[in-house]
Amino acid sequence: MFETPAMQRIIRLYPSLSRAQQRIADHVLHHVFDVATASIEELAQATGVSVATANRFARTIGHEGYPEFRADLLQTFKAALEPVEKLRARQTGALAHDTLATVMAQSADNLEATARMLSAHTCEQLVRALRQAERVYIVGFGGSAFLASSALHHLDPHCRNAHLIGGEGGGEQAVRRMNKLRAKDLVLGISFPRYSADTVRLIDFAQQRGALVAALTDGPASPLVGFAQHVLYVKADSTLLSHSNVAALAVIEGLGAALAQEHPDALAQARDLTGQLMPYLYFERATAPRARSAARAKRKP
Repeated sequence: MFETPAMQRIIRLYPSLSRAQQRIADHVLHHVFDVATASIEELAQATGVSVATANRFARTIGHEGYPEFRADLLQTFKAALEPVEKLRARQTGALAHDTLATVMAQSADNLEATARMLSAHTCEQLVRALRQAERVYIVGFGGSAFLASSALHHLDPHCRNAHLIGGEGGGEQAVRRMNKLRAKDLVLGISFPRYSADTVRLIDFAQQRGALVAALTDGPASPLVGFAQHVLYVKADSTLLSHSNVAALAVIEGLGAALAQEHPDALAQARDLTGQLMPYLYFERATAPRARSAARAKRKP
């Protein structure tokens, strides 16, 4: 946060500011998100200065005025605030059915666009890397946590040793679990806007440890891309939410299917797994239809 140009200018110019402007600077440095979403009147009231002083502060640190200063701060939080702005612009009074239809249509568009973006070469390389890796670590936090869990579900039967990173303990425990990373391991990072800082840090950590890194994300501007050797891009546009998970889930299922198709023991594994799961599956008793027919016959006069 403090490395952004706007914040760096405030820190650099702080000693030369007036006492009133230093009060504003202190407030900005400690409450930057509040300032980014506040009006000039709200900032003036919070810091006990006049609106004119707040405007002079903005000009002193290199902006034409307070609106430009606030817009500069907003750029820092653009991805984080996007769902808020989407809801602000939403159509009030829309029918639930219409909203559902809109979301489904957008999901279909995301699926079609993702299918067009898929690189055959990247898919083959990633599936081969997943199959050959000694261990596969799947990293996903926040909105991508359930995608990471789904990836474990689909990939684990066909990988040598797959682990879900995150869950209990958060980032600290994730580092502990990944501390044994080797060059023959693969780390799959999954993150979409709003990107998880923990996921980015762990992917960086994996690269530093020499592991192979793969990413499932929304585009070249994603912070995961710079650390990954294999990247699958997924269109994740959403009208009201920060992103859509529909196409990402389809890609994950596709990776699982591709691994199953190429696994030499896939059929034997599927047969064995089905046998083991049999006690947990529901089967309607063969006599149930006859029993229901008999009950209906008794109720007839």
